[in-house]
Amino acid sequence: MKKLFYSIGISGSGKSFYYRNSFLIDFPEVAKYLEENDMTLEDIKVCPDDIRREICGDVSDMSKDKQVWALAKSRVKSNLDKYGYALFDATGTSKKARGFLKNYKSEKVALVFKPDAKLSISRIKNDLNEGVDRSKVPAVAVYAQAKAFRKSVIEDENWDGTWNKVIKKKITENLKNEIFDEVVFA
Repeated sequence: MKKLFYSIGISGSGKSFYYRNSFLIDFPEVAKYLEENDMTLEDIKVCPDDIRREICGDVSDMSKDKQVWALAKSRVKSNLDKYGYALFDATGTSKKARGFLKNYKSEKVALVFKPDAKLSISRIKNDLNEGVDRSKVPAVAVYAQAKAFRKSVIEDENWDGTWNKVIKKKITENLKNEIFDEVVFA
């Protein structure tokens, strides 16, 4: 069975850090497959930011986003067909942002990252100050992503069916039970 992993997390929530440091530990079957085929996680990962860098020369350049997203969708399909695995690394905080994923015939695994807008904004600023080549997401966009996350994930508005209902229920309950700083969804 093909398996598609995808993110649901605001910018700066730790997605890239998780993929670099913990993903292959959490999913040893993927690590084994990659090792047996002399591949790295980058071989199955599809990230619109990386494609922006490739096409536009700048991770923050949104001028060719239609082309970026068409290529991202094509690469997800190609990776699933060729390797049986794909990792889609984007925010995915709204139904619209991840709706196309249901078109792929595969098991889908949502990787949900706790939204903390204040912490995320701080991480983004620190990365940019340290010269990290990352998207320059403005604070207003991070707050908009956090609001979309709340509507889509926590409030369950128009659930898109891309991820397992049982797992979604557990994650949603855990998020609702946590005490969020008011700034998280300001």
